[in-house]
Amino acid sequence: MNVADSSAKIMSLEPKIKFVGIFEDGNTESNFNDPDQTIDNNIAKLGFIQTPHIVQIGERFSKELGKLEYIATEYEKLKLFDVPTQEKIITF
Repeated sequence: MNVADSSAKIMSLEPKIKFVGIFEDGNTESNFNDPDQTIDNNIAKLGFIQTPHIVQIGERFSKELGKLEYIATEYEKLKLFDVPTQEKIITF
């Protein structure tokens, strides 16, 4: 299943999810579903540019703190949830 199909399936489960992004090997693929255009797609992309850096920092402290399970970031107009997997980071 490709990113577009996977993210469309996730977004169909919860209408509050406006986009899904997947990071792999430094590349980002994303799918946006915001018919009301309440979120500027470029702003959302800027929001999840920070994700790989936060995951790297979490990995540096995994010995002391344990495995990083997820990251939640809340802005005034946007909430990001990042879930690191073995090879990818899923952001919604």
